[in-house]
Amino acid sequence: MRILLPTTSQDGEFLEALNQVESWKFVILPWNLPSKENLLGQDFWLGSSHDGRTWLLSVVPFGDYDDFDPAESAVAALLDPPKRNSDTIAEILLRIYIATQNSDRLSEAVIDEILTAVQFPEFRSVGGYLPEAPRDWLHLPGELVVGFTLSEHAFVNGHTYDTYSRDSIEAATLTCRTPRRSFSTICPPRPRMIQFPLRANSKMALFKK
Repeated sequence: MRILLPTTSQDGEFLEALNQVESWKFVILPWNLPSKENLLGQDFWLGSSHDGRTWLLSVVPFGDYDDFDPAESAVAALLDPPKRNSDTIAEILLRIYIATQNSDRLSEAVIDEILTAVQFPEFRSVGGYLPEAPRDWLHLPGELVVGFTLSEHAFVNGHTYDTYSRDSIEAATLTCRTPRRSFSTICPPRPRMIQFPLRANSKMALFKK
């Protein structure tokens, strides 16, 4: 892996990396990012090349999206990561950006320390989670996530959480694969008038649900 900065790269290397980027996506700051308070008032975008070998971080003032071009605000690039894990790559580049706020030039030691501190996750194979999965999937790296979904048609109350909360993937998988026919908690389908909070100040009529 290599880090490029616009102020220290040579022979147009940073511009060359920038020209490799084909798509950008918004970055949500990691919860464990150090000095996160120094990033308030800014939005971050992660750009990547089609082959996954070039990644760039762009920084813009919060809400400044008029004629927004992330390429014009790129602050750091990462070349040749071992995996195409955008969350990990974004964290590395965010840490690099935070470090540049304290120093105009980053030493190789500081950059190496950041690259060493942020580890790319190791995933079990699909076969390790679900041995009955299709044969072509068994060797692929996989991540099994079990959670509760909140929507206008579903909610989580204390009883639901206590019933289905699990502490391990194995326990969660077993629970999902076990037939359940318990209807102890039911919301009766009675009509009621509702109003969405964001529309509370509007002139829209109440909804019948």
